[in-house]
Amino acid sequence: MEKKTRKVLKWTGIGAGMVVLIPVLFAALIATVMSLPSIFSTNPPMPEITYGEFPFRIVYEIDGAEMVVEDVLIAEFAGTRYAGSRVRARQWSGRLQNMELYNIDGFIRVPLYEVSATIDVTATLPIAGHLMGSSPPLDGREIPVINFPRYFDEDRFRLISFEMAPPIENTFR
Repeated sequence: MEKKTRKVLKWTGIGAGMVVLIPVLFAALIATVMSLPSIFSTNPPMPEITYGEFPFRIVYEIDGAEMVVEDVLIAEFAGTRYAGSRVRARQWSGRLQNMELYNIDGFIRVPLYEVSATIDVTATLPIAGHLMGSSPPLDGREIPVINFPRYFDEDRFRLISFEMAPPIENTFR
């Protein structure tokens, strides 16, 4: 009887070990297969020009008063990152020279009018990658995009003009 009990315990232990080991090995296999493309992916060509300054001027009217915002958007190459799990992409950072901005998902938002302590009317500028010649051109999309809070009466606001230095022509090697 003792021999039979040992045999049962041995096979129970092996079975329990397999129940744990098989899912772990399967998960490791999936992780390896999913990471292979990123291991073998190469960096995109590096930009020749890695820094750019783009002066801009926004003239607008709010409640009958004309306002002007002037600043310089500074775009800099920030290296590469994984875009998804398979491809590496160039990454750019953008900031303003003289004023605070909101950087939401890579979009640079310039505050134009304070509605309340936490809510502003903002203008979204082109992302740094577009200005540095790394992303496809904007193809007539309206820039800047004016972002209004939900309850703000848009008739109070009128964009008079927007001027910005054009995107550069960059080469990548």
